[in-house]
Amino acid sequence: MSRVLLDTTYMLPAVGVGVGERLDHTLAAAQDAGHETWVSDISLFELLAKGAKLVKAGKLPEEKLMAGVRSIMADDTVEKASAYGEQVAAASIGLRRFHNDFVDCLIIASAMEHCDALVSEDDFATDEGLLRFVRERRPEFRFMTSMDFR
Repeated sequence: MSRVLLDTTYMLPAVGVGVGERLDHTLAAAQDAGHETWVSDISLFELLAKGAKLVKAGKLPEEKLMAGVRSIMADDTVEKASAYGEQVAAASIGLRRFHNDFVDCLIIASAMEHCDALVSEDDFATDEGLLRFVRERRPEFRFMTSMDFR
């Protein structure tokens, strides 16, 4: 069993935001495949930020957003990874050289610190500089997508 950190996208269904049939069920698919599932606390921040934008636009009831976030926080089958440790901070700063979205850098660094893989639909695995940076620190670390659970 490996530890996989799921990107924010896979948490959106918990607050009532569909991201497509395949992606909506990635958390369950990862768990069914025997993986220990994790989420970064930065993803919870990002989930709230995206949800608040939808609430403001009248596309998502505030109660549904809050219920979904509470459900993730209370779910003992999903481990929570801190993004505020020194190792995560240092790796995030280094990753910023290769990737423009610092939230993504924090999520990647959280995954590197706490897990064996990051599950994301973003194409991180094609960025040679980013991959080299990750491999130098965690040679066994992998980038996965939802397709790896099908």
